[in-house]
Amino acid sequence: MCACAQRCPFRVMFPDASHLAIDLMEKMLQFNPERRITVEQALAHPYLAQMHDPASELSAPGEPLLVLAPCMGFVITIFLQ
Repeated sequence: MCACAQRCPFRVMFPDASHLAIDLMEKMLQFNPERRITVEQALAHPYLAQMHDPASELSAPGEPLLVLAPCMGFVITIFLQ
């Protein structure tokens, strides 16, 4: 394993994971939100190809207005219409 002070590559942490799984994790877990993959991009990623059905996947209109993070460990997002 890697030392705590340095970034540990997902390939080291998950040696049995597929290349596509590692690629999707790296794209979804970017700290900088501008570099992070969107939900739509994640759903279209080849790793999720067997489960991806654009006709049955809904998108919320607009940008989030308010995001609440209750202490119960979940997030509620209210979208503008």
